[in-house]
Amino acid sequence: MMSEPIKIIPNEQNADAIALLPGQYVSFFNITLPDLPEDKILKILPGIMTDKIVGDIDAMHLSLVQRMKNGNYIVSVCEQKWLEQAKRTALEKNKVIKAIWPDYALLDVPDKDINIMKLSGRVLARYADGTGFNVEERFFDHVIGPLQYTEVFECCSVPKGVGLASGKFSAKPPVIAYMRSLIRASVLVAIVFVLWATSGMMMISHLKDEWERYQNASVEIFKKTYPDATRVVNVEAQMKARALEDGDGPGVDFINSANLVFKSVSESPGVTLESLSFNSTDMSTRLDLTISTNSFAQASYFENQLVSAGFVVTQGESSQTSENIFNSYELEEGLIE
Repeated sequence: MMSEPIKIIPNEQNADAIALLPGQYVSFFNITLPDLPEDKILKILPGIMTDKIVGDIDAMHLSLVQRMKNGNYIVSVCEQKWLEQAKRTALEKNKVIKAIWPDYALLDVPDKDINIMKLSGRVLARYADGTGFNVEERFFDHVIGPLQYTEVFECCSVPKGVGLASGKFSAKPPVIAYMRSLIRASVLVAIVFVLWATSGMMMISHLKDEWERYQNASVEIFKKTYPDATRVVNVEAQMKARALEDGDGPGVDFINSANLVFKSVSESPGVTLESLSFNSTDMSTRLDLTISTNSFAQASYFENQLVSAGFVVTQGESSQTSENIFNSYELEEGLIE
């Protein structure tokens, strides 16, 4: 099953993929956590797990993998370097990782004792409490001690959910995929708006090279979208002008909403916009975005800026690394004039 250190299982129908990590890189813990929303738990999880793991907590990625029937959580711990390697491996195959699991997660959880599978000198094991391990076969008896086990010879299907693919390691589709959410705009115009938004994000993030690349691409697509435009001087300004000429619609909503987001980011010290997507329906308009900050105070200040701009803000996932804190938000446009 593990013919390479990290295995990428592709979906042949699209760019999605699942990454399987060697189980020795991932630890599952079954623990009791405070009765709080998951986004709040993630903020305090590093402090809870510090005494339970060996190594630098700042170098680890923590995920809430599953909530058990008894209310406990399965918490995964993995060094970030292995997840970064998985993302690079998928990128080389032009795939986007939608879920990350350790190899032993492909074994069924037994009703009692342990399920095991022997494979190429190693043993994959799954406990009844949902945890598991991957160990060299010569150490297996020492690890399980007197516990009884059942040997299985086939894996079950990949578990539901994203596994370790959370926070900074959550799926981030290529920029071109954002056009799908502009459901009422024409295809080319949608791409133009996405490229315009991306250029804004790149400017805010100070990624000069990327910004220049998208700026050049946006000019080319703008010319194809509006062939009567013989001269492009300021592509962002001309895009907005064309959208306004076309009247109300998702394109105008997107520009107006994105402008408010960019303004909030620019006025919030220490905030970097990591991703932005747009969804418009007959009933509402929504922006999904992810930011990175150096402190929770900076994120809180940014949330206040969004509220002041007229957004209804719903906080999504939150995760923390040694250098940054990542927060996701859903913004409803209902209160925006």
